[in-house]
Amino acid sequence: MDILTHVLTGQIIAHDRKREISWKFIFLISIISILPDFDGIFAFISREYYFSLHRKVFHSLLSILIIGVFLPKIIFKFFEIYLNKTTIIFILLSHLILDALTSWGTYLFFPFSSKMISLDVLFIIDPLFTSLLTVLLFLQIKKVVSKKLVIIFLCAYITGNFLIKKQYERMYNRKDYSLTMIPKPFTPLKWTKIYKSNLNSQTIFGDSGKSFDELSVSNYNNLSKIKNIFKDSSLFNKIDKFIRFPVIKKDDNDIYYYYDARFIDSGIENANHYLMLEMDLDERQINFKN
Repeated sequence: MDILTHVLTGQIIAHDRKREISWKFIFLISIISILPDFDGIFAFISREYYFSLHRKVFHSLLSILIIGVFLPKIIFKFFEIYLNKTTIIFILLSHLILDALTSWGTYLFFPFSSKMISLDVLFIIDPLFTSLLTVLLFLQIKKVVSKKLVIIFLCAYITGNFLIKKQYERMYNRKDYSLTMIPKPFTPLKWTKIYKSNLNSQTIFGDSGKSFDELSVSNYNNLSKIKNIFKDSSLFNKIDKFIRFPVIKKDDNDIYYYYDARFIDSGIENANHYLMLEMDLDERQINFKN
């Protein structure tokens, strides 16, 4: 989830009608809200490091418990502001939950499990959800609504998205295909349909408003060949573990592109471009697409 959404959620959780609001307090809560994303610094080293380490160490339930125990003492020592452990843990936990609700996902149980949890209920950048948080925080600050009511409303909104997703999957289900509805910006108004054939190597995807025959088709018959060629490539193995719905395309120069159908029709170009691999099978060369 994007930084602004995490910050707004953290402010909603931390806001207390009895506490005097200061810029120092707002700043501290904002930093705590995005603290798990500090491992994103690996993106400045390389995209390979980023996919190896981001959303693992600092995005696990174990890590937020450890941070939540020690962080209050550090904050009080350097900023002379008291924040109890429960508040900090809930702010950090909200970060993990929001990331797990997205189509990108996160490693909640690292290091005990390398399974990425992705519930596909919200997109990683959703202007509708972020706007909703902004309005709710404003109403909470103005004492129009209570924190408890805001949290109940947000839980109901997310639950509603999940139920709509499941209803769509029942409506659009087809024999011999497994259907997954993937959120797009402005969920629950917009979704992407992704069908995986149960009979052959085929991914069919596109906007939920399109009929089955209008969707894009990707036959990834070359996937086994590609995996065999690059079986010793750490780069390919890292990205391959992340990709849930493989799409392979070949250009006129016989260059193959390997990426994920989750982000193709999102309207946010960088979401998929960031993890796209460019492969020359003849030369056995593989790199991120620039």
